[in-house]
Parts: sequence; C-alpha cells; structure tokens
Amino acid sequence: MKYSIMWLFIVSMLSFSQNDMDAQIEDLCKQISNEMSEFNKTTIAVIEFSDLDGNVTDLGKFLSEEVITKLFQTKKFKVIERQLLNKVIKEQKLQVSGIVDEMSAKKLGKLLGVNAIITGTVTELAASVKVNARLIGTETGEIFGAASTEIAKDESIQRLLKVQEINIGNNEKSIRKDKLASAVMKYGFSFELIKCYKKSDGSLICEVTIINKEERDRKDDNDLLIMAKEYKQRSSRLIDDEGNIYLPEVRIGREKNSTALTVRTSVGAPNKVLFVFTEFPKEINKLNMLEIIIYNRAPGNYQDWTIQFQNILIQN
Repeated sequence: MKYSIMWLFIVSMLSFSQNDMDAQIEDLCKQISNEMSEFNKTTIAVIEFSDLDGNVTDLGKFLSEEVITKLFQTKKFKVIERQLLNKVIKEQKLQVSGIVDEMSAKKLGKLLGVNAIITGTVTELAASVKVNARLIGTETGEIFGAASTEIAKDESIQRLLKVQEINIGNNEKSIRKDKLASAVMKYGFSFELIKCYKKSDGSLICEVTIINKEERDRKDDNDLLIMAKEYKQRSSRLIDDEGNIYLPEVRIGREKNSTALTVRTSVGAPNKVLFVFTEFPKEINKLNMLEIIIYNRAPGNYQDWTIQFQNILIQN
C-alpha cells in the first residue's frame, strides 16, 4: 500500500510536469499565432531554436517541431516542412542558426514563398528555461513580433539540454557532449575551435586543434592533410556579424603561409593551427562563421573538405 501511494505520487508529479511543459508551449504558440494574424502573415518557416551562442540543442529542435505542429493544427497558416527548410538552408549556405540576418530572411522568403520566419533562443536558468521567439517578415527582414514563455526544468528538459549536437554536412559524424564544444569529426579527424582572440597589433587569431583519431599516422608525402587558404578557387575565410569577409594566413608552429600548409599527424597527437587575420576591426566582437578549406592527398582518396564553426564570440 505504501509503495502504491508513492508510485501514484511519482506518476502524478511526472504528469503535472509534462502538462506544465505542454501548457507553456501552447501559450507560446498562441502568442505567435496572434502576432501572425495581426500582421496578416499566413505562410511560415520555423527555424530550430538555439542557445545564446547559436548552438542548436535537442531541446531547440523539439521546440521548433512543437511550434510547427501546433501552428499547422490551427488551420490558419501554411507551415513549411522542416526537412525542406533545412535542405534550402544547406544548399544556399545560409547562416541562420538562432539569428537570421536581413539578407538571409529575404532570400528564404523568396525561395520558399514564405512571408514570415519564426526563430528564437532557449536560455537555461537555475530552475527553468526561458524561451524567446522572434517573428521576422521576409519582405523587410525586420522583426514584427515576439513571444516568450518559461518552462520548468524537469528531468525531461534537463535531458534535452544535456544532449547537444553539431552536424556539419555529408560524411561527417557528430560529437555529443554534456557541454557543447566547438568541435566536429570528419574522415577520422577531430577539429576543435579553441578560441578566437585579438592581439595588440590589430590582428585576430583563431586557434584550431586537429587530432588524428584514425588507426594510422599520416606522415607520408602522399598521405597528407593540407590546410589551404585557396584551393580550386575556394578560400578559408572568416565572416563577421556584418557579413564582411576576411582571408587568413595559416601558421603551424614556426611555419606560416598565406596559401597552404601541410599537417603531418600522429594518431592521438593534437596539432595546433593558427588562422591569422591582419588589420581586423577593433569594434567587431562576434563572428558569424569561420570556414576552413582542407584537402586530403591520400592515394585514391584525393578530396577537399569544408569545416565550419559558427556564432563565435571573440575573446579580448
């Protein structure tokens, strides 16, 4: 009898927690629906919600799915399917995780035939998560509405927050950690952005560590991993929050080159590569993306890779 009462208590608490989360998401969607109707917006694309650093967690994906479903169920709006949205974003190489710039909003509107984009952020607090949604008009690229709610941080929410994931494209694996690192896996190599920082000479340096996680060293002349600034008319580059593009000089130890350098990697040994951007504006403190072009000259496996790190805060 005692255990039955305890079990009923646990079940009722879990049910209450689930009901609370559902109610808060329902309220968020009602706010969004009201704003959409007020501004006569009928066709929507919902982008995955991110944390304040622009990283998409499983909670952010779950929230975007809930918003899509609940808005569709109102029968008031046409909602673009998420796979189609992600396909267009990937094909057009748009940077829209968490924050959508004016140019990307207009481009998505034209390609998908939508007149509004919903995006937002998830912020983890002590006992809850705060969800802020923004409604962006695709004609102007400006925010025309907003919605917010706060969800109690129960066990299910904590589980979604802990599991975070980066996906950077075909043939790449994800790195999943309790705390998201700016790292990706590709073709048996780990690439991790350690930091980007300014120097007193006016330059900006982005430090990337490469670790060979294969079962063999890469030291032969015919089996090299090359860090390239320019390759097949493509360049490693940095894009700031205003859309300005900067091209780097690459440094490994005492070696430096404005075109390319070779990385010879032993299994498990970290290799530090510096991407140096000279005369970087002092007022810029956030970066949209660091894109690195790499090509692999292994026999029978000659190919180029693209590694991207997004939404980077500069350390002063």
